[in-house]
Amino acid sequence: MNPKAKACSRVAVGRVSAGLAALAVALCALPSISEVRPTPEQPVTVADRLAEARKLARTDPASAGASLRAMDTASMEPQDRDAWHDIARSVALRTGDRDWLVSLREHRSEFSEVDVYRVLLAGGMLEEGRVDDARAELAKIGDIEAVNVRDRRRVYALEARIAWLDGDVSAERAAVEKIVHELQYWDTPSCQRCHSDASHPGEAPLLDARSAWYAERLVALMEQQGDASGVRERAEAALAADSEDVEARLRLAYASVALGLDAEANEHFAMIPWMRLPGRTGGSPRMMMPYP
Repeated sequence: MNPKAKACSRVAVGRVSAGLAALAVALCALPSISEVRPTPEQPVTVADRLAEARKLARTDPASAGASLRAMDTASMEPQDRDAWHDIARSVALRTGDRDWLVSLREHRSEFSEVDVYRVLLAGGMLEEGRVDDARAELAKIGDIEAVNVRDRRRVYALEARIAWLDGDVSAERAAVEKIVHELQYWDTPSCQRCHSDASHPGEAPLLDARSAWYAERLVALMEQQGDASGVRERAEAALAADSEDVEARLRLAYASVALGLDAEANEHFAMIPWMRLPGRTGGSPRMMMPYP
C-alpha cells in the first residue's frame, strides 16, 4: 500500500473509532432497564366512563347498560347524574327494557327535553295568539327552579309578556324583576358559555340592557305604580354598602329614567363595563333570542 493510501486508511479508522466512542458514551448515559419507570396512568373519571358508555350505546347498547348499572349514581355530581340518566334512558329504549325505563322517569334532569320543548311550545303558542294555551303549557313545567338557567330565563320573559297582554300589572312586574335580577350574571361563565364572542376573548360582549324591552317595561311599570323613588333609595343604599353591586346599579339607573333623571341614569349605565352604549366598542353576544 502506498503512503497516501495508508494515511487515508488511518483517518477512516480514526473516524470510526471516534464514532464508536461517541456511541458508547451515549449508551452509557441512557438509564438501565431496571431504572425505567412506567408513566402512571391518569385515573379514569366519572366523565370518562359516561363518555365511553355514551359511545358504546350506539353500537352495543346491552354492554353500555351493564356499564351504567355498575356505576354509583348517588356519589355523582348533579351534572354527571343528569348525563347518566340521559344515557340510561336511551339505552333502556334501545334494548326494550321497559322496567328500567320506567324506573328512571322520576329523575328530572336540568336540561330535560320535556321542559325545553314546553318552553318552546309555549313561545310558539304565544306568537300565534293562543295566550291561554301558552299559560297552561308553562304551568305544566311545575318547579321552574329545577329547569336550567337558560330556559328559566325564557320562562320569565314569556310570563312577563303574557301578564302584559292580560293587563296583570303585579304579575308582569314580578316577571320583569326576575329578568333584571339575572342581568348581574351577564359576565359570568354561566352566561358566557353560550353568549361569548370569540373575536373578543376574555371579555363579555356588550349587551343593550338600557333600551331592551324588559328595561322599557320596568321603567313604565315604575311610572305606573309610582314607586321609582323608593326603588332609587333602596338601590343607593345597596350601592353604599357595595359599590360593585351591579343589580343595584341597574335598578338605580332604571329608577332614574323613570324619574326623568336621564343624566344620572347615563352615569350609572356607563359604570357597567358590558353595557352597550353609543361610542363603546366590544363584542356582540351569540345565541340571543330577540323575542319574547
